[in-house]
Amino acid sequence: MIKTMPIEKTPEWLLNIASGKDDTEFPLMNILQNSLFYPACGLNGTPVKFLGGNIHSFIYADYGIKRVDLLRNLNGNTNRCGFKGYRSLKQMYLKFEDLAPISWSPRIVPPREKMDRIIGMQKYGEAFAHWSVWERQPDFPSTHGPDLFSFIHIGGEMSSVYQALYTRNNLKPKVLAIIQPGAFGGEWECVPSNRSFFKKVVKANSAGMPDYLLNGGGGPGYEEPCWNDYRGERLIQLPERSAGLWKLSNKPELSSAPTPREERLFDEFTVREYRRESLFGTGEPVYRFEYLEEKDFRLLSRYFRQISTDRPWYSNKVHGIVWERFNPGRVWNKYGFSSYNEFAFALLSWTYSHDDYRATKFVLRNLLEFLPENKKVEQILLKGLWDREKSNALRVFFFKGLNYQFKQAVVDFVSVKLERFIKENENNERFLGTLINLIHQKLESNFALEQCKEVVLAYIGNHPRVLNKLTSPKTKRLLDIQ
Repeated sequence: MIKTMPIEKTPEWLLNIASGKDDTEFPLMNILQNSLFYPACGLNGTPVKFLGGNIHSFIYADYGIKRVDLLRNLNGNTNRCGFKGYRSLKQMYLKFEDLAPISWSPRIVPPREKMDRIIGMQKYGEAFAHWSVWERQPDFPSTHGPDLFSFIHIGGEMSSVYQALYTRNNLKPKVLAIIQPGAFGGEWECVPSNRSFFKKVVKANSAGMPDYLLNGGGGPGYEEPCWNDYRGERLIQLPERSAGLWKLSNKPELSSAPTPREERLFDEFTVREYRRESLFGTGEPVYRFEYLEEKDFRLLSRYFRQISTDRPWYSNKVHGIVWERFNPGRVWNKYGFSSYNEFAFALLSWTYSHDDYRATKFVLRNLLEFLPENKKVEQILLKGLWDREKSNALRVFFFKGLNYQFKQAVVDFVSVKLERFIKENENNERFLGTLINLIHQKLESNFALEQCKEVVLAYIGNHPRVLNKLTSPKTKRLLDIQ
């Protein structure tokens, strides 16, 4: 528990559950009061670890987590499972009607063009809800955490879950946790964006926005809250996930007034100019990207936060000399791109011409899933994939780019060109093994699957060592490999 938030007494309803006096099967309204809501949570226990005692009810939502993985994480035997210092008093699965009426549907729905992506991503998860109540073990002191707390995990899309639980009941969570949602590019929108669909849902709640925002992620760059409504003094910096806690501002000017000296508007997004001393002492203007369209912000915000400090993504010293550096802020300043498409294509072209894995992985890792869907991009990805002069790692990244954004190109590749591709790279078993490991991403229930299976199984028959490279259960299932 932290001292910069009120420390609450254990709620009566939790005490009744612990003593066996509560005959309510699932006290939803009690659970929602003064709760913490954590969307796109994964299996991260940071909010429970540090805010337990300030909060006694934690509600997680993530459609990417399966029930077997959740239960293994909660009840496993290793020291990384469960909640340290706590034992489970009660566990049960919840039905849909425990959370909302059967006839209920969300009032605010994502744009139609997003729905196919959401549905496609949800099929890899599992729709379920699980509730558990935890009691602190007697050999752990009160400073370790609260006596009791409630924990719910819901396998569902965050905006729908938020509306079903909070908006529908005219309630709000006390704390909203946004900690690197979509850590591997899995989300269909950029939740931290001030223009995100999820923020629209949260703001539409007549009960108001949550009192506190817990915001963080991997690495540095979280000195300010992601949502402007919480601009102000950071109440605390947690030692995990670079997470900080901010309180909802009651001063409108903090959430709306621009701080930069100058705004430059372009076709697709806004770039705000800051004049400040950079890390290299040049005193040149540096830029920070804000208030972007969803797709632009999802790419730029995740690793481009350091643009405002003019910090390079990558630098390598050989005998004390920096021989390679890629700084996206300087790329922007030098070329003055007028659109996101131009900028992203320039970065992709840069990776093709700079075949250094350590440098290009920073660029490509962030471009994946956010590439402009046009023929120029598709052609350079295919060109990089076929180029045997490029490193294996770079070629794999190019294939991943195709997998994320260009389904038809992948289907054409595996159904028409895969056999020739394998012949040209036959002795490069490590590369082909990695590539085969990725083919499941676009071949589920696809006509190209049978053609692909025949070619791949013939290659594996001649190169059995490739089997050791196949670690994806989905790929093995699709190819009927034991």
